Parts: sequence; C-alpha cells; structure tokens
Amino acid sequence: MIYVTPLEEVLERLHTEMVSTLEAATFSVPGDVRQNFRDAVIAICRIRHRSIPPAPRAVLWSRELQMRTLESSIADALRTIEEESRVGQELNRRLTRSYKSAEFNDHFLNDLGIQHLHLGPPESAHNGQVTGTKELLFVVVRPEHLYFLDVRDHDAFTKSDFLQILSSNWPTILDSCRRSGLYCGSELPPTPEERAHARKRGVSIYTNMDDHVLGPPGGGVTTAGTSTRAVDDAAEFLRLVHDYYNWVVMNGDCIADQVCELTGAKISALDLRIRCEDDEVVFEDTALNALIYPKQQTLRILVAAIAP
Repeated sequence: MIYVTPLEEVLERLHTEMVSTLEAATFSVPGDVRQNFRDAVIAICRIRHRSIPPAPRAVLWSRELQMRTLESSIADALRTIEEESRVGQELNRRLTRSYKSAEFNDHFLNDLGIQHLHLGPPESAHNGQVTGTKELLFVVVRPEHLYFLDVRDHDAFTKSDFLQILSSNWPTILDSCRRSGLYCGSELPPTPEERAHARKRGVSIYTNMDDHVLGPPGGGVTTAGTSTRAVDDAAEFLRLVHDYYNWVVMNGDCIADQVCELTGAKISALDLRIRCEDDEVVFEDTALNALIYPKQQTLRILVAAIAP
C-alpha cells in the first residue's frame, strides 16, 4: 500500500500555513491560535463570518434613513459608501477598529446579523482601517445587496429596534430566523441592559415580534462568546478534512496508478498538504505538482509533466 503523509503532519502543515496567512494579512494572532490547530480554524472562520466579501452590491435605504435630515458630511459619506458598494470596493476597512484582531468576537453581529461601518474618508485609512467616526452606518450585508438601516452613534449597539426596521422594510430578511411553536416568556423585548448582559455571558437572545419568535438573526453565540456559525463552519471543515484524508488513504494505490498512467512515473508515496480552492478542500502533492479533489469521491487529479 502506498505511503501517505500521516494526518497529524498534514494538519500541522495546515496550521503553520494558517498562522502565516493571518500574519501576512496583518491580523494580530493570539497564543492559543498559534498553539492549537482547532483554535486556528475557528479564528479563520470567525474572521470570515465578520468580514464583507468584496463584490458589487446594490444599496437599499430604509424608509427611516431616507426620512432623516443628515449633516452634509454624513450624507456625503453615505454616498461614498454607496458607490464603494456598487463597484465592489473593499468595505472591511470600514468595520470595527478591532477587525484586525483574530480573536475578536463581534457580539452585535452575532446577535442581530448587522454590521456597522465607519464613515471616515477612504484616504484616511491607517493600518488598513479608515479613521473611526462617532457616527456609524448600520447595514445588513447580502451577496447582491447592502441594506442601509440607519446612522447612529456607538450607544446604539444594545438597541433592539433595528429588528423593527428590518421587519418593516425588508421582512423576508428575517424569515430564516422566525421560529414556530416557541414563545418567549416576556412580551417585551429585552432592555438594552439585558441584551448587553446576555451578549457578554454568551447567551443567544430570542425575541417576540409580529406574532413570531425570532432567533438571533446573526446566528447566536456559544458560551465562549464565539459566533455559533463560525464554530459550526469550523466543525464542518474539520469533518471534511478527516473524511477526505481517509478517502485519499483508501484510494492511495488507485491514485498512484493514475499518476503512472498519466505521466509514466511510478510513485511509492503521497506527500500531502491541504489547500482550499473556492471553499473546496484539496490535497496537494507539491513534489508531483498534483492536486487531488476528493469532494465527489472520484479520482479527478491534475498532474503536471513528471519525468518517469
């Protein structure tokens, strides 16, 4: 049976590459992420969850925001952000000042599914982030749209009326978090103090609204304060890595036969590392210049020319 790099070594290589990738992107990397592979995977998933993927998005303004009389500087900033969104420019530079911390948990996003953007001019960017502003633009991000909810100051983070804005303007956004057969003990929404306390304690908040119970639109949090969605994504990634590695081991001899058929080279080992392509787990043998795609459980393999 052909020799395959032990899984522990494959994961160690991936862990090293993850830390290097975070550092190259100027994220601060805490000790637990450097020392523990699972923590590194969660950190990557956490950052992805709270990032805005660059893509052209049409902007929709809430009625509440359209009715407001804004200072000219704020109105200009909103038009700038609208244009940045329309053409697909980078918006992560407008996120929280803690964006570049790999361990930062955005409790507001994890609870309500709402991002906040700073209004500083693009040319003010320092260390990758624009200058922070007192006023913030609160938005919901979707693949093709950016929803402008309102402009408020930092005291707005514990408010729950953002859900009313979403419900009255774009109710379908909340469809996925409506829960049938549930009832919250209080008819009243959580107070700002209760909501802030729950977030700090890692408690997901359910709210009565429009004859429904709403689960947290942001997916909720674990008791450690981490995004539930980020933890679920990390668990799914780890499961796929283990399942696909086992598939490669079981089919190692077949892969070696195919390499020989395609190139004439007879191999006795697969020296593997993991890479990701468009969210697909791929195994790479750099010595062979070979990429193994086990997602469909087939022997789809790309092999460069190798001397026999």
